[in-house]
Amino acid sequence: MKSPEEIRAGIFNQIEEELAYANAKWGHDFDSKNTLNDWVAYINMYASDAAKIASSPVVAKQKLIKAAGLAISALENLERNGQFPARHYESMVAKD
Repeated sequence: MKSPEEIRAGIFNQIEEELAYANAKWGHDFDSKNTLNDWVAYINMYASDAAKIASSPVVAKQKLIKAAGLAISALENLERNGQFPARHYESMVAKD
């Protein structure tokens, strides 16, 4: 039986693999264009998919790993840029 630390290390490794995959596919330039709403929508989409009644434990785990990777990517983007891009309606209000 695995210890809690071994289980956590395995989960973190899977999240790191997801982050490497996503970064190779999308890159930091793409991420920098996502608003906070975009990030939350992506995270929610995968977390909601994990919660579907018909989801197997394997599918639920895959979706939760993706949601965790997205949350980390959003936080990394915030650290890199110091802010999220304005939502389209925020920039319209700022012009008035």
